[in-house]
Amino acid sequence: MLFCSNCGKEIDTEQKFCCHCGAENKNYSSPDAQITVTQTNLHPETVNQVNTIFNRNVLNNYLNNLQTLEFAKHKLSEEERNMQYRINSLGHPNRISPRNTISAYGGHIGGIIFMAVVFLLCIWIQSGLNGDGFFSIFDDLLGPIVGFIKVAAVIIAIIIVGVMIHDHIEDGSRFERQTQEEATRLRAERAEKERLSEILPLVKRDLKRTSELLEQAYSINIIPAKYRNIYAAYFLYEYISTSTVSLSEALYHCDLDEISRKLDVIIEQQREIIMELARSNALNEQIIRQNEETLRHAIAAENNTALAAQYSQVAAVNTNTVATIQSYYFFKNGL
Repeated sequence: MLFCSNCGKEIDTEQKFCCHCGAENKNYSSPDAQITVTQTNLHPETVNQVNTIFNRNVLNNYLNNLQTLEFAKHKLSEEERNMQYRINSLGHPNRISPRNTISAYGGHIGGIIFMAVVFLLCIWIQSGLNGDGFFSIFDDLLGPIVGFIKVAAVIIAIIIVGVMIHDHIEDGSRFERQTQEEATRLRAERAEKERLSEILPLVKRDLKRTSELLEQAYSINIIPAKYRNIYAAYFLYEYISTSTVSLSEALYHCDLDEISRKLDVIIEQQREIIMELARSNALNEQIIRQNEETLRHAIAAENNTALAAQYSQVAAVNTNTVATIQSYYFFKNGL
């Protein structure tokens, strides 16, 4: 056993490349003559020429990592936008209707004035009934009626005053209640805004790390540039993992326009399931060891230097993907 000069982790003596970081094993010596195509010379066209002999376990692992990272990037990008929107929309005060002014009680005041006029009119009529004026001839008929109207005017005026006082008290209670509710709402929203403001940088950090790891994964040049997106990653993994076709055949059937139309709904349905499964697998030590062992054996068994280099990079991406998923703040803590 040797230790990688780059990351310091243990590697097999027959491995030309570290399966943890992808660095070249400087102590490796090949017993046979090998193809000396370096990773920097690898292009999609070159890879397509040899993809039929690409180790299927390695390919499945690689596509699974791509799918996981693409789904994580999709989810984190969406959550970043939602959180930014929520932060911007929280903590803004709402307008509270002010307490009623005198003008709001215009109807009440008008009613009181009208009753006062009726009361004074009744007094005037009663004074005429009791004298020798015009109304004296109607003394027996109008007297009781005018007296009743005068009493009714007083009672109605008192009722109107009582209603006005009640409305004023109710309006004060309403204003006080709304003020307290608004203050409570603002405190809760500002607390939520502070919490989200603390989480947002962590989500951005996760998103940045995911994007960087995706770039690292795609830079291995196994997947042509036009297929480097969430739709192709999902389609290729499902296609390769459920059939025996080669990568070239899978790419041949990969119609991105058609796939994107069909997968939008599926992605929304499957995203949470896939991310939960990926997190569960990333926390499962046995699965991690099995994947690392598979990749290590593939690297050791490959005599083609170019493919061995790619396998090592795939192994490094797998190690980084597992570490990244384990450290995701959002998928571990949520919001």
